[in-house]
Amino acid sequence: MGLFSLNSLYRSQPRRARRYSSFGASLDQCESRTLLSGVAIYPQPAASVSTEDVSTAAAPPGDFSGQWDINTTEGSGTAIIMQDGNKLQIALNFGGFDLPASGKVKGDTAKGKIKATVMGLKVKGKVVSTLTGANSMAGTASVKVPGIGKLSIDLQGVRIP
Repeated sequence: MGLFSLNSLYRSQPRRARRYSSFGASLDQCESRTLLSGVAIYPQPAASVSTEDVSTAAAPPGDFSGQWDINTTEGSGTAIIMQDGNKLQIALNFGGFDLPASGKVKGDTAKGKIKATVMGLKVKGKVVSTLTGANSMAGTASVKVPGIGKLSIDLQGVRIP
């Protein structure tokens, strides 16, 4: 027996060389690329500036400070108002009674809350007044007195120079 090779039993046709196309080995190996000329020609839009309505600064609060003569249909009195920015401390004297109040000013309108004890009765109320001129105001005052009920009166005020 001659030389016998095991390789000869399993010999098949020779393999052909693998040729690659112009796209590369396969489409799976392609890279993701950005077209730079397209980016340069069509840039991203600039961030826009907010077009929301921008409100203007609030007007400074009206000047309620000083001593005022108060007149109503029920009688007259005085008010001494101390103002710090938009905050108020008010000392009302009406009908011989002292009624302390505190409040705030917004624009030309002042709003105050009254809390006092008069003749042993707890009095609660509010005052709302608007400047009608540099030295004049008009508004309403309402108080609630236990046993009597709620009273509401219109008032006019003139600043004492």
